[in-house]
Amino acid sequence: MKKGIDVSHYQGQIDWPAVKAGGIGFAMIRVGWTHYEGGLTLDDRFVQNIEGANAAGIPAGVYAYGYDLSPGAARISAAQVIEAVKPYRLEYPVCYDQEYEEVLMALSRTQRTEICAAFLETVQKSRYYAMLYASKDWLEHWVFDEQLTDYDKWVAQYADACTYQGEFGIWQYGVMGEEGVKGQDYTIAGQVQGVAANCDVDFSYRDYPGIIREAGLNRLGSVSETNYEMLYKEAAREIDLLRPKAEKYDQIRIIVNG
Repeated sequence: MKKGIDVSHYQGQIDWPAVKAGGIGFAMIRVGWTHYEGGLTLDDRFVQNIEGANAAGIPAGVYAYGYDLSPGAARISAAQVIEAVKPYRLEYPVCYDQEYEEVLMALSRTQRTEICAAFLETVQKSRYYAMLYASKDWLEHWVFDEQLTDYDKWVAQYADACTYQGEFGIWQYGVMGEEGVKGQDYTIAGQVQGVAANCDVDFSYRDYPGIIREAGLNRLGSVSETNYEMLYKEAAREIDLLRPKAEKYDQIRIIVNG
């Protein structure tokens, strides 16, 4: 079991090396949100967060907050999510997040289920590991979760234990922050190191990096699909860090040599 966090632009600037030093074993990062007719708007901090997690060596996955109103829209959204995440290293699933939005609640249970299935199937066909995020209540009463058993679940239930009866791989068990009392507004006293704002906290019960790598998903394990863009950015970042030292050395050398 690993402890993780899930974040979006709401958490602001994150110190990812500090997050890792604080014992966080994985991160689920919001890639953005989808639209009624399909399509993706990137989270303002997606690129910064995924690059930061990758550079810090924190295994990461992503989630898209869904507003899709039809299976066709969900397929369009899923395809755009896959394009958005291709440059980055993902060792955790690509998740679809369906919640209590009025436009979704106005649909039938069957329609909501079909939307989830369309998004997840598109992700899976793209050779990425697909997962559904939802609350325990949503899974039990708002979709037919028995029709979604091909996909892992990330269950939100703010409590001392997850009582969802189906299989699940990740449990979002609360929010960690400075204020609040667990059991009332479900805020757990404390703070995630490296994250200044309140932050959702999770447990992962499966070795997703190993599972995904062994299955050859998420563009892992293939030389042709190595993330050269990310490697280049990491190398450039190292050069930027070394440049001031090199300039100082040149100044000393000039003084010594007259």
